[in-house]
Amino acid sequence: MRVDSIYIENFRKLSKRNFEFSDSFDIIVGQNGSGKTTILEAIYLLSTGKSFITNHILNCVNFSADFFLLSAKFEKQNGVDSIDFLLGEKKKELRYNTQKITSFSEIIGNYPVLLLNYTLSDIIKGGPDKRRDFLNHSLIFTDHDYYKALLRYYSMLDRRNALLKSNKASMDILSVFSEEMVSLGVEIQSKRENMINEIQLVIDELFLKVSGEKVEIKIKYFPSPVSKLNNLESIKEERAKKRTLYGIQLDDISIRLDGKETREYSSLGEAYSLAFSLRFAEGEIIKKKKHEIPIILIDDFFADLDELRRSNILKLLSSEQVFITTLSTKIIPPEIIDVAKIFML
Repeated sequence: MRVDSIYIENFRKLSKRNFEFSDSFDIIVGQNGSGKTTILEAIYLLSTGKSFITNHILNCVNFSADFFLLSAKFEKQNGVDSIDFLLGEKKKELRYNTQKITSFSEIIGNYPVLLLNYTLSDIIKGGPDKRRDFLNHSLIFTDHDYYKALLRYYSMLDRRNALLKSNKASMDILSVFSEEMVSLGVEIQSKRENMINEIQLVIDELFLKVSGEKVEIKIKYFPSPVSKLNNLESIKEERAKKRTLYGIQLDDISIRLDGKETREYSSLGEAYSLAFSLRFAEGEIIKKKKHEIPIILIDDFFADLDELRRSNILKLLSSEQVFITTLSTKIIPPEIIDVAKIFML
């Protein structure tokens, strides 16, 4: 899969720009604030329905405008799809192949994209939410039923928490919510565990390819006991504390490298190498299950890697469409420059 082109209007600092991309390396060069990351953010937004910079997409509207427009063509094995997204304070329109659709949830998972930027080590060093986000991202691009179950679960969770905070939650009402959440939670946790098992099969080899180091990596899933959502004593405790105390929103993953817990003991270099390896494992699973090669977005990040890791990572990306933003092409290997399409901002 590849992004053929994208038109950007009033999206952050880019007023009206059209970009046509290559099918291998696209290198975007410019100073800080020139709009390099904006191009990647636009691609990511059309793929996932989210920004990787802000939780409020309206913040992406240029200060001098009252809307933004993104239009892209995604080339897949079975043809070319178009996505058009217009958003402003008083207007919102999303079109898929020229037909209006209500939300990105209708097309989520169709255009897999993997983001590699300075936050990547948060998967290793950050809190449990970062590892849950990684799992969700992996599963959303390989299992549309997972995404639907996830949306439904969190909708129910929000309503359940609101009831608990309001002191208006009877045991009967909470039990109604809990019953469906337990069913959804069991399904979600089963899929998460299966995904971890698949990653475990390939992670050691990928870490070796990224870092040049042979290690033993163990990934273990710690699901929160979702069945307690429908337990009488647990519900009493939740009513007292005014919040939901169990469920998939509290799951975590332990990642050990040669027996040591990476969140506590890994160096920054090890954390980055491991996080890259996890992303590449995700990419391999997407290829296997979706028969599509994900788009790779590397944002102002190569300067933070040593020459060996940069070279190793690029070797793993020979078959993908790869976007790289950088201040200078000097850190990009000549063999990549020779085949890349370069955009100067």
